[in-house]
Amino acid sequence: MSVGYVKGGGLAEALLLYRNNFGDMSRKVAEQIEEAANIEKMLQESLGEPVADKQLLEIGPGPHGAMTNFFAVRNKCIGIDIEVAHQGGLITSFFADRRASGTSRAIRNLVKSALGLNKRYARELARQLGVEHLTGEIRRMDATQLEFEADTFDGVYSLSAFEHIPNPHAVIKEVGRVLQPGGTAVIITHFITSDSGIHDPRLFDPRQELPWWPHLRSETKHLVAPNCYVNWIRLEDYRKMFDREWPGAEHRLLGATDERRKELAQLRNEGLLQEYSDEELINDVLVTIWKRPQTS
Repeated sequence: MSVGYVKGGGLAEALLLYRNNFGDMSRKVAEQIEEAANIEKMLQESLGEPVADKQLLEIGPGPHGAMTNFFAVRNKCIGIDIEVAHQGGLITSFFADRRASGTSRAIRNLVKSALGLNKRYARELARQLGVEHLTGEIRRMDATQLEFEADTFDGVYSLSAFEHIPNPHAVIKEVGRVLQPGGTAVIITHFITSDSGIHDPRLFDPRQELPWWPHLRSETKHLVAPNCYVNWIRLEDYRKMFDREWPGAEHRLLGATDERRKELAQLRNEGLLQEYSDEELINDVLVTIWKRPQTS
């Protein structure tokens, strides 16, 4: 089962995303740099050495490529995505985005380009990284068919991209192929059963009022709609996919809060959400870390 694109999101959705992502651009950039630093720490711990002068690959950097550019300061880093920034005019870019990602996302990208937000974001990112020019490379590419030779990368990482891929199992296999022996993968997946897993922008905005886990409850699922494609792969299925291809992978769960535990207990008392486990509801993301074994 899959969730389609939100119908009629349009300008209202674009304005909400603008407020969430660009209302305080300096803060947003700082948050993404902090997230990149956390991934760098996990890569370093697994590799057993500093993440410098490495060949790195990011799956799903998004249109800004903040993490790709963070790692590119000291490494050769390539980000691959279905959606990339276009060099043509606004109208040409709009139709290219619509073909690749749908009308809703194309409208959002058009608004950001028309307002000059992408350029402002790039300048702020360069400023906070302490560089004159951003050097990260973003390529349009299907993650299920990576156009790289085997054993190419020292590290592969991804933040909240696998949930947007119809066949993440194929991507897991491809990452294992292009990772060098002794290389490390760090994959962070925002799975569907988390409270915000449906990717309705309002669920990321504290000013919006929506019930808990609305997309999983028959009486409230009509209230939400995703702003992008989201697969319906559940937590345990992700674990099984990773373990099948990457034996010995480490899994961590993050995002649990006392507030969620309290809300879930109340809903359980009402007989709701019984078909879901506590861990797949109170957590947000699965962190999977795998170091490819050295070959003889």
